[in-house]
Amino acid sequence: MSTPLPTQPPEQPKRICTHPNHIGERFLTLDNFSKRSASVDGYQNYCKACMSAYYRKSPHKARQKKYDSRPDVKKRMHEHHLMRKYNMTQEDYDKMFAEQNGKCKICGREASTMKIPLVVDHDHDTGKPRGLLCSPCNYAVIGGLDWALKVVQYLREAEATNGTNTDTY
Repeated sequence: MSTPLPTQPPEQPKRICTHPNHIGERFLTLDNFSKRSASVDGYQNYCKACMSAYYRKSPHKARQKKYDSRPDVKKRMHEHHLMRKYNMTQEDYDKMFAEQNGKCKICGREASTMKIPLVVDHDHDTGKPRGLLCSPCNYAVIGGLDWALKVVQYLREAEATNGTNTDTY
């Protein structure tokens, strides 16, 4: 009777630590990286060892990060931002949110389906809030009406030249 050969475990995916002062092997398995939801692949750019060294060198930043991530502090910072930038209270924001049924004023996506909360769109000349938008729609209106008209003109010209239907955009 023959004994089965030991099988090699499958190789784990690796990524590179991008810290400029990284010491040692740069290609590390994913268990050497902390998770980060904002990242494309879901992991930090720096390995855990580099992050630990960074926070050991700058302990005040670690304390500040921990403090800023507390829900009560986040809420207070959001309220301060609303008042400073838009001269509106949290109650004003909540009222606007309720009037829009918790949806982006342009595309109608529900805020509950987004990672980032709806942002306040405002007139840059007067500073007055116009509504709450999701991030993609907010970026789209940055160029203003002239920019939007140029986009429409571009799509119409492409339709005429290429024979493509732009009504689906």
